[in-house]
Amino acid sequence: MTVGEEKKKLRVLVLSPRPANPPNTGAKLREYHLLRQMSRWADLKVLSFRTTEAYRDLSFASVEHFERPQGYTPLKVLKGLLGGQALSILNYRSEAMAKRLRELLQTNTYDVILLEALHMAAYEKELDAYAGAALRLWDWHNIESELMERYSQRAPSFLHGLYARETARRLKQLELRLLASNNVHLVCSEREAERLHGWVGDSRVAVVPNGVDCQVFGAAQGQPRKGGLLFVGSLDYHPNIEGLRFLTREVWPELRRRRKTLHLRIVGSRPTPEVREMGDLAGVEVVGSVPKVEPYYAEASAAIVPLFSGGGTRLKVLEAFAAGVPVVSTALGVEGIEAQAGEHYLAAETAGEWVEAVLQAVEGRPELGENARRLAEQRYDWEVVGRDLGEAVRNWRN
Repeated sequence: MTVGEEKKKLRVLVLSPRPANPPNTGAKLREYHLLRQMSRWADLKVLSFRTTEAYRDLSFASVEHFERPQGYTPLKVLKGLLGGQALSILNYRSEAMAKRLRELLQTNTYDVILLEALHMAAYEKELDAYAGAALRLWDWHNIESELMERYSQRAPSFLHGLYARETARRLKQLELRLLASNNVHLVCSEREAERLHGWVGDSRVAVVPNGVDCQVFGAAQGQPRKGGLLFVGSLDYHPNIEGLRFLTREVWPELRRRRKTLHLRIVGSRPTPEVREMGDLAGVEVVGSVPKVEPYYAEASAAIVPLFSGGGTRLKVLEAFAAGVPVVSTALGVEGIEAQAGEHYLAAETAGEWVEAVLQAVEGRPELGENARRLAEQRYDWEVVGRDLGEAVRNWRN
């Protein structure tokens, strides 16, 4: 019997650092779709922070939103310097959320408590005081210490690098402690699972990958392409800015020299002034935030992922795969996705490799999109991912 066939729905409490709706970033997309899949076999109670952006409640869950606490206050910085907890965790500590959490844990019985990201370790004290036997489930959107360590290697200044290395050290201490506990951990890829098992061999880890709605993005299949490149991602996120800087400075001039009609669309929320200035280049359009990205994939000849830092698996790669759009990416950009270079995407690292790969993609490699589309359907459709999640919960609860 699968979880979805249980007669009585499980009671699941969710703590999240973000509103899942609208699902307009990678983290929100993962959370939204995993919760939607869980709602088939669980009653969901969600506590999350609201943001400055418009947010909506979930039709399939009971949601309470809280003001996100101010980060990097003098007191938090002092605690971060003198205490043992990373400042990136302390920044998510809200006494209002903690109070409501205590109330819920004192008056309700839960089967599962789902923590959406390591940041919710800010509420371990309340969770440890809960007398129930709930399965505590951590959803690792990234290995946070790895993400911070990678950032430290490309940090813009010595002090940024110093802060990042110290934060990475403290985050890893927390990660190791959680892995050694009886908690269960969801990761996005086999690579991440192997890494965590390398740290703590008997840790309870399950792979529940990021996914994509193949039916929605599949509408782009078979439509004529207009010869353009597409970049999708949050435009205030350092790895995305770094990648676009590399592309526009070191790759774009030669691409335009070789193919003068080529154009690039940059789509994503909160573009910084530096990103907006890229729109002054010939052939480059900074679109910014859009209600839906599907129409942009429908027109693109190739999707580009020039990433050299960051972590996790990129939903934008899966979106392009599902849309049948050829992808050009660094190795890091497709990290964690079961895709093969030359079969599902074209790999590029140096500026010269990027020029040649992009030209190949836009001038005729349709089999890349077809192969990638099949992979998305078989492994990464949210329906498939939902079954992985249900199986993980059932296995660890038994």
